[in-house]
Amino acid sequence: MTALAEAQQEGYARLIGVSNFPIALLEKTRVLLGAGAIATNQVEIHPYLQASNLRNYSRRSTCN
Repeated sequence: MTALAEAQQEGYARLIGVSNFPIALLEKTRVLLGAGAIATNQVEIHPYLQASNLRNYSRRSTCN
């Protein structure tokens, strides 16, 4: 994550996105890089797989 943040600071990346990060990894990333460092977390959500805890966490995090 620090390498991605460094690439972003040097202009090689505009945003940082992750895929399938559980809440624990999102929290570690927030502590490491600060709030708002992650632009998106691509996860599988559909009618049969709601991932409600992760969805609710993500909604709360983007509102702060």
